Amino acid sequence: MADLRVRLKKQEFERLEGEALCLRCIQPTIDRVRGTSLAVRQHVYDELLTPGLQALLAFWVVYTHGAHGWTQLHAELSHLVEHDYFWNNIRSATRYFGLPRMLESTEQFLRVMRQPGKPNSDELVQADASLLKVLPDAVKTVSAFIRAHPVDFVRFEE
Repeated sequence: MADLRVRLKKQEFERLEGEALCLRCIQPTIDRVRGTSLAVRQHVYDELLTPGLQALLAFWVVYTHGAHGWTQLHAELSHLVEHDYFWNNIRSATRYFGLPRMLESTEQFLRVMRQPGKPNSDELVQADASLLKVLPDAVKTVSAFIRAHPVDFVRFEE
């Protein structure tokens, strides 16, 4: 089985912070799934990733594609957001990393989107704002989690 944890020297791991640490840890996974079919991506997620990398990938998708809010993420990833597993993976990631405010923001957005008829634009603006408010602290929380529990994310080199 492929090991998609990043290979790092302990010294380099100690120097990385916040977003840079998250990106470095998820980069091998991104490289593995970039340009592949949804079926291949789902296989990699289900079969090749540690629980930590599964959570980090779901978080990173939101962090990068939702940098301007849920509406942006929804537009950029229309092929994914229609699937319940996508949202379930995000929920799982928020629980794994201890991000209750991000979970609340996710649920807020889903309530707006799942209302009958056209989504209320004011409610969408509020949902977008809730995500933008939590992302800066969320990436700090995730990187602190990685630092405290590196085994799921990093293979240390000599």
